[in-house]
Amino acid sequence: MMTSKHYNSGYFQRAVFAALILCAPVMAGGQTTAEASFGSPYGIFVITGNEIIVPERASDKTSGYLIERRAVKESQWQNIALVTAPARMKDFENNLQYWCGRFPEWADFNRIPVEKLFTVLQRTGTTDSLKLYGQLLPVRLAAGAIWLDSTMTDTLKYQYRVSRASASKPSQVLFTTRHSGRGETTFLGRPVIVNRLVSADEVIITCGLDPGFRPSIYRVYRKKEGDKSFSHINPAVVRFIKNDTAFVTVRDSEVEQGKVYDYYIVPVDYYGRVSVPSEIVRTGIYSFSSIRVPYHITSEAVLPVGGIRLRWSFDDPADVRSLNVYRSTDYDTGYVLLKKISPADTLFTDMDVEPMRKYFYYLVMEGFFDEMSSPGVRVYGIAENRLQPQRPLIAHAEAIKQGAKLEMKFFNPDIKSVRLYRRIKGQPDFLPVAVIPAVAGESVFYTDTSRYFTGYTPLSYTAMAENTSYALSPFSDTLSVYPLSENDPVAADNLSVTSESNGINLVWDDLFTTNSEIVGYRIYRRIPDNTKGKKKPFDL
Repeated sequence: MMTSKHYNSGYFQRAVFAALILCAPVMAGGQTTAEASFGSPYGIFVITGNEIIVPERASDKTSGYLIERRAVKESQWQNIALVTAPARMKDFENNLQYWCGRFPEWADFNRIPVEKLFTVLQRTGTTDSLKLYGQLLPVRLAAGAIWLDSTMTDTLKYQYRVSRASASKPSQVLFTTRHSGRGETTFLGRPVIVNRLVSADEVIITCGLDPGFRPSIYRVYRKKEGDKSFSHINPAVVRFIKNDTAFVTVRDSEVEQGKVYDYYIVPVDYYGRVSVPSEIVRTGIYSFSSIRVPYHITSEAVLPVGGIRLRWSFDDPADVRSLNVYRSTDYDTGYVLLKKISPADTLFTDMDVEPMRKYFYYLVMEGFFDEMSSPGVRVYGIAENRLQPQRPLIAHAEAIKQGAKLEMKFFNPDIKSVRLYRRIKGQPDFLPVAVIPAVAGESVFYTDTSRYFTGYTPLSYTAMAENTSYALSPFSDTLSVYPLSENDPVAADNLSVTSESNGINLVWDDLFTTNSEIVGYRIYRRIPDNTKGKKKPFDL
């Protein structure tokens, strides 16, 4: 099929049909306003019709299509062009070569059968007879079916009047166009990248548009890593439609191995108006599967603060977009993405871990085309928190029968137990009593009893907190308590009485040394009564 690498004949037939179909009813309808002018970056295109006019061969002395123009708010029409079709094959060839050079994306002059097209045009007088070639913008410009106005002021909008001019009678007005300006825009949907393939010597990108949009051209822009800006390139392009959705596949083979490229694609309509571009995609020219995965992966505890640090070696950081770190608490399942890091990094520290718990890790390479490598070697690590915990607090000590009930509080989240120590009056040192399991956010309770503890036995307590990495806190403040006593104090021993000139002295052994609950002594006295058989009671 005679096409350029930018031209798909079936595609252009559908793309141009909507623009060209306007001409038939316009020509038949007389002086009507028609959508037959289209602003573009090149100027304003005016459609004259499918029928061409060759004055040298016109039997009715028709001299061509007269095109008049007026700007918005102007009332007078200005003659600006008389459009005719070339009478000689050489003129048609020169016209076509010029317009193909002006719009190279639309057609390749070297692939157009110029003589054949000219012969058909002369015989039929209509561009429709050229079939697929009649849809090409350069062909229609060369044949006089479309005229380009490039002499307007960029900031103004214009209206055009197209008439059939004749040397023997007044011009016949065919139609008047809508107002058009150079700055007109269009929207053809945003291309979405649906597939990307890369090899050692080419990049293939396929993108699609929303149903209903039919761009005429796709412009491809590329930037090599290190370049400041994108450049327009002309790769091989294949267009196709599937399920009412337009697709384009771009094949760029002018790439260098080992380099990284960015691309984006812009849809363009029949008149050169651009729509919104696709997203920018990046790729490196390499075989992703041949990249060696990170190796020599090791783990270590981060001391003393707690955490796990991974280290590895990686030979080709420039060939991947990122290294993805995955973690689980189970060797076989449950891995989740922890973080995406730069491929130039060779270590990663995970601080969001519980001390003394085993964690499993592996690394995955992510390529510039979103390729993902298989999970690498699994390693595990255990964090240790060697920082000394805060000392606990004995918040409450309640005296009970034969002992005490204690409430202790701690202030670090990784405390696993509280170690309780006790000293009994007369002992030189505190001795361990119990190791009590701790639950984060809850107080620790312990009841300390012994049949040997009485109200005469002062009990002193202190405590240490121990975290999951076996680091111990300083001792808490000391708190003392006396167990409750159910027995009355014993009587004073060794009471003696002596008389002095001004009173009586009483002396006895002090019981406080054996019973610290004694706070004082009550002394009772009675006066003797010599009456036989009677005794007076003691008075306090």
